[in-house]
Parts: sequence; structure tokens; C-alpha cells
Amino acid sequence: MKELINITNENGNQAVSAKELYLGLGLDKTQWARWYKSNIINNEFFKKNLDWVGVRHNVEGNETMDFVINLEFAKHIAMMSRTEKSHMYRNYFIRCEKALKEIYHVSETALTNNVVNVLKETVANQIDESLSKYEENYRPTHANKINLNNYIKSGLGIDREDGEVDLVKQRVLMILDGEAWQDIPYKKLIENMRIIDESIRSVKQFRTKKQISFFEN
Repeated sequence: MKELINITNENGNQAVSAKELYLGLGLDKTQWARWYKSNIINNEFFKKNLDWVGVRHNVEGNETMDFVINLEFAKHIAMMSRTEKSHMYRNYFIRCEKALKEIYHVSETALTNNVVNVLKETVANQIDESLSKYEENYRPTHANKINLNNYIKSGLGIDREDGEVDLVKQRVLMILDGEAWQDIPYKKLIENMRIIDESIRSVKQFRTKKQISFFEN
């Protein structure tokens, strides 16, 4: 199996570098410090010294922060990043876990089928609940907000006028009951892209009416 990211193994516990994973997923390296504070340190679903440990490195005289995270946390980050490489990393971690089980001869047949099914269902429910809560509270990152603004600019076209991007943004936020992108859960923004598209069309129609009014005068 081709190595996608360096995975350490100690007593059957697998872990990776959060920063290496972050960069491998193609996330904005300039936003690393801001990202790890909200997604690792302040993450209510994964705990310090249980799911992650902070590590400080000195690189060419500059101190940089990294985190050693377990594979469960790593899979969670991969799924929530929503980049082109998200599924690639998640599937890689799953294969690594499977390979480790084979090495340590971990066999589910050692347990009764009933116990295995109960454990699987419990774990699956916990993961689904955690992901659901995380998605509900996940706010747009700096990169997400740039992508939203670029989407609006693209929709308005090269003929867009000064202030039109802000008009679209204001209309969307007013409908979704927020004052800034950060006030709206990212999942809610993505699920309501039609509102952004409608707002773009409204601003473009208003622009056309202004131009017709100008020529009529």
C-alpha cells in the first residue's frame, strides 16, 4: 500500500501529524494557525491527551505548532475538509486500520455476533451524532469565505459594478438571518446556494433597470 502520509504506530495505536494532513488535503497553509485553534484546540468532540497532543517544533529558528492526532480524528478532519483529496485520505486511513488489525491478529469472530453488532451500532451512532453536531456548528473558514465571494463575483460577471458583491452578500445574510458569513453554519450556506444565485440575479436585474432608466432620460 503506497504511503499517503506518515503514520506512527505504538502499541497498536496509530497517529498522524495534523499539519501534514492539513497541507496534504490542500488547505490554505497561511490559515494553519487560525484553523487549528478552532478545529483542534476548541473542538468539543475530540479531547486533549485522548485524541490529540500538541507538539512544538523549532524549524530553522522559528517555532511552529503541530498536533499528533489519532486516526479517528484524522478521518473526521478529512471528511469535514471537503477538498478533492478528502475521500482519498479517509479511505487510506481505513485501509491502514485494517492492515494493523491483521498484523495484531484482531478478529471479530472472537466475540459473539450479538456483541459485535451492538458495538458496531453504538460506534456508528456516536460518529453520526458527532458529525451531525459538528456540521451544524461548523462555521465558514477564511478560505470558505473567499470561495463564496469569488462565486458571487463570477456570477455577477465582468460587468459587475462597485458594491454589487456587497449587495448580494447583504441580501443573502438578511434572508438567512445573519450579519456576516461567520454567523451562518457552513452547511446551511451550502444547502441554500439557490438563495445566493437568486440574489445574484436580482442584483443583475436591478443593474439592467438602472441602465434602461439612464437611456430613457
